[in-house]
Amino acid sequence: MQGKVDQLQTKAQTQKLSRELSDVTQELEDAKSKLKQPRAQFVATFATPYYDKIPILQTVGERAPEGIKGNFGVMNSSDVAAMKGMIVIRLCDACQFATEPPGFAKTPLGPEDERVRFFDTIQEHAIVQDMTATIIPPLDGPPSFAIAVQVKCEDCEPGKFMKLMVDVPRLIPPNFQDAKRKPLKSKPGV
Repeated sequence: MQGKVDQLQTKAQTQKLSRELSDVTQELEDAKSKLKQPRAQFVATFATPYYDKIPILQTVGERAPEGIKGNFGVMNSSDVAAMKGMIVIRLCDACQFATEPPGFAKTPLGPEDERVRFFDTIQEHAIVQDMTATIIPPLDGPPSFAIAVQVKCEDCEPGKFMKLMVDVPRLIPPNFQDAKRKPLKSKPGV
């Protein structure tokens, strides 16, 4: 008889422990779901006055004596502010920076084709714009080149590089035929 009593006590204790384990497991899952907070998410875009068109992923660059200018930025498209992070821009292997965007710098151990800008906060739905870079694409290279942009921060989704494509504007050679047709105006008395 004592054996049956021991078995019943063991069974009762096991069921009680099983219920307690189930309750603790449920509490743990509830706590985990409360800890999962939304993360900041970023979108790279070329500059535009039309915010409803963002992201603009391709544009024609502007010719400058130093190279091709591209004006771009990043937008925090989430409902969460991004805290303590960096914006990283990277060029293709064949391109070089003529001038990097204001506030960006090459890190001491970083690659030659990469620049970084640190920030304290980027508010939700805010745009960090006017990141103008002048890039020297390869001579006789393709008609476009890429700028890769990444945002990393404490509150961000794990960052991936987003590609922005810059089309190299065609160089229009002067039309010497037009110059031959128009006579030069001479000053009177000369």
